[in-house]
Amino acid sequence: MSGGQNEDIAGLREQWKLLSEQASSPIPQLLSKVESFANSLRDLHETSSASSLNAMTDIKSKEDVRLALEVVSQIQVKLSKERDELRELLSSPLMVSELTELSAEFTTISTGYDDAVNRINSLVSSLKKLDQVWTDWSEQLKGIRELLSSPLMVSELTELSAEFTTISTGYDDAVNRINSLVSSLKKLDQVWTDWSEQLKGIRDQMNRIEGSLKADKFDQLTISEEMELCQERMNSLETMCNYLTSSLQSVQGTESTASIPDFRSEITLYGNAMEQLKSKFHEIYRIPTPPGSSKPTKRT
Repeated sequence: MSGGQNEDIAGLREQWKLLSEQASSPIPQLLSKVESFANSLRDLHETSSASSLNAMTDIKSKEDVRLALEVVSQIQVKLSKERDELRELLSSPLMVSELTELSAEFTTISTGYDDAVNRINSLVSSLKKLDQVWTDWSEQLKGIRELLSSPLMVSELTELSAEFTTISTGYDDAVNRINSLVSSLKKLDQVWTDWSEQLKGIRDQMNRIEGSLKADKFDQLTISEEMELCQERMNSLETMCNYLTSSLQSVQGTESTASIPDFRSEITLYGNAMEQLKSKFHEIYRIPTPPGSSKPTKRT
């Protein structure tokens, strides 16, 4: 065997080794990357399931509402961020680019195999000892070409794409539930704040009226108007009470056994105090009926 033929054989072996490495490395790397990312998304989706969101069943105070709002707001930000990253990946040319690059590598590999076969054909007449090697290479080349022409890659990528779509839909549902819960908690927090401020305003106004009655030095008409304003505030508590009660029941869920604050008992308590204040006022002055038809006159 001449030196030139030995060099050709060595070159073919080196080319075969390089082509084998190129053929084996891209696909496992791509599938491993996609599988790892899909598992990460699936784990996060399971922790964001409906059972986790329905776990808040112990809201008993305004502070509990604030803490719940803080927790779900953090989840909202995280889910929105993860959902956006997933959408960006799916809408980016990353997968197309990977497949295009992989396809180009396969084309290069196929071309390389064709070149190798041509070189072997030109040497086979004089290199009988390479006949078995050529046969083996031809069989391996056939297997690789069958793999490349089979629906394997398309099938696996289609399956992964379907899995991504399912996960993305789950993220959308979770984000929508979180957004709705955040909105409900924000409104609940605001109404509860208004409720507390309204109660404080009524207490302060009652204290001012009672202080004036004890001092026995006040404008009768002014006190009468303040009591009417105080009663209007009392009436507004009814709407707040209904909203707070129904909202807390909705947030905690029908399966919750936790009790909620008795807002109506507070209305009753303040209503009784208001009636006592009116009685004191009537003991000192006769209030015309209907109110405002004549000036209150002091009882002699």
